[in-house]
Amino acid sequence: MLNIKRQNIVIFFSIIGLFILAIFITIVLRQFRQKKEANTKLENQNQEIILQSEELKKLNKDKDRFISILAHDLKNPFNSLLGFSSLLLSNLHIYDKQEIRDQIKVIHLVSHNAYQLLEQILLWANSQSGKLIIEPQLFNFKEITTEVIGMLENQANEKNIKIQLIENENMVMNADLNIYKAVIRNLISNSIKFTHKGGLINIHAEDNKSFTVITVSDNGVGIEKENIPKLWEIDDSYSTIGTNNEKGTGFGLKLCKELVKKHGGTIWVESETGKGSHFSFTLPVIKNN
Repeated sequence: MLNIKRQNIVIFFSIIGLFILAIFITIVLRQFRQKKEANTKLENQNQEIILQSEELKKLNKDKDRFISILAHDLKNPFNSLLGFSSLLLSNLHIYDKQEIRDQIKVIHLVSHNAYQLLEQILLWANSQSGKLIIEPQLFNFKEITTEVIGMLENQANEKNIKIQLIENENMVMNADLNIYKAVIRNLISNSIKFTHKGGLINIHAEDNKSFTVITVSDNGVGIEKENIPKLWEIDDSYSTIGTNNEKGTGFGLKLCKELVKKHGGTIWVESETGKGSHFSFTLPVIKNN
C-alpha cells in the first residue's frame, strides 16, 4: 500500500514536472519566435533604410544633372537673345527694314523656344513632385499634330526636311493634351535634329481598343544599340551633335519618358545606324466617367 502511495506521488510530481517543462519550452519557443520576428523586422527596416538611402542618392544625382541641363539649355537661348538684340540695337540706323525684320524674327524664334523649354522644365518638376495632374480631353489627332508641326516648321525648313502626317482625319484621341503636345513636339524636334538635309519624317498613329500608338519615323543617322538605353535616363549625360551641328543635352527624350510613364503609357525606339529611327509611344484610352 505504501509503495502504491509512493508511486502515485512520483507520478504526480512527474506530471507536474512535465507540465512545468512544457510551460518552460513554450516560453522559450515564444521568446525565440519573438526574437526572430524582431530580427526580421530589424533586417527589413535596415533594408528599407538602405533602399531609401540609395533612392536619395539617385534623387540628388538627378537633381544635380537636372540643374546642369537647366543651366546649359537656358544659357544658350539667352546668349542668342542678348547677341541678336545687341546687334540690332547697334545697327538699328544702318539696317533696312528687311534686315530688321530678319533679326526680330530670329529673336522671336529664340524666345519661343526658350518659353517652350521653360514649359518642359515645369512639366518635369511637377512630375517629380507628384503635382502633375492628368487631365484627359477629346481632341482631333490630325488637327493638334498639325499645329505642333507648324511650331517646328522653321526648324525643319532650315534643313529642307519634309514632315508628313499619315493618319485618318477623323481619328479622335482621349488623353492629356499638354502631355501629348510636349511628347510629340520633342520627338519631332529630335528627328529634325538627326535627319540630314532633304530628309523625311513620317508621323502616324494606330488606335487600338485600350491604347493609341503614335510613331515618329525618320531616315536620319540612327542610333547604335548600346546607346539606346542612355537616351531615357536623367542621370546619363549622353548627347550627340545633330546633322547640322545642333547641340543639346538630351533632356527632351528624358522628359518624354517621364510624361508618358505618368500618363500610364510606354515609350521605345527602334533604330538602325545610317537608316533612321522609329520613336513610338502609347497613351492609354481614357474613358470619361
